[in-house]
Amino acid sequence: MIERDNIQVEIRPLSANYERAMQEQQVAYNAVLRQLTATGTAHCAYLFIGEHASVYTLGLHGKLSNLLTETGTEGTPNLYRTNRGGDITYHGPGQLVVYFIAHLPTLRIGARQYVECLERAVMATLASYLIETCLLDDAPGVWLSVSPTRPLRKICALGIHVSRGITTHGLALNVQPQLAYFTKINPCGFTDRGVTSMQQELTHPVDLASVKDSLLQHLAYELHFTYGTKEGCDTEL
Repeated sequence: MIERDNIQVEIRPLSANYERAMQEQQVAYNAVLRQLTATGTAHCAYLFIGEHASVYTLGLHGKLSNLLTETGTEGTPNLYRTNRGGDITYHGPGQLVVYFIAHLPTLRIGARQYVECLERAVMATLASYLIETCLLDDAPGVWLSVSPTRPLRKICALGIHVSRGITTHGLALNVQPQLAYFTKINPCGFTDRGVTSMQQELTHPVDLASVKDSLLQHLAYELHFTYGTKEGCDTEL
């Protein structure tokens, strides 16, 4: 449990099944909205964190042409359209996904500030593993700069949706997923930029549980949360 003033953030495991995860996210959104409608503020928020089974997702304004193969064929995950921002991306084992459902005005931040908080939390997490990262003006997410042997490459995708001030979706950090799945798409709509992972940059396996703990700590710091011992939100999911 995380708390900030009178706001509680309940951490929940992310369902591996993408459809189920979206249903659970919608239930959490409805719970926050009910409280907002009843009281004018929303003192509960929910954070889902974990790994999905292999799937491609396409953002609200994404182009289907960025999927370079047919779904349903052997070795090609299913494609789901979503209402988040961004274009097409891959989710799968070895990738740490975070969905945060919260009323941003209650947190006293706007959408742009929220995105910046997510990016800084990821960058701080990666810095603790001595991975140097950067941000781009023309694309959200966290990147690694061009090197003599490597192109500009993304290590963390970010896509959110905000409705009635409540944010859904979030980020996907590549810890050690199978990067071959990204070769079947134009990741985030780009054809001239690569995708990488912590394992690829460090050249050795990474403990996903440790990355999860670090990321949660940095998210709590950036969003001005502290870990507490209070019981869950009053609103039941």
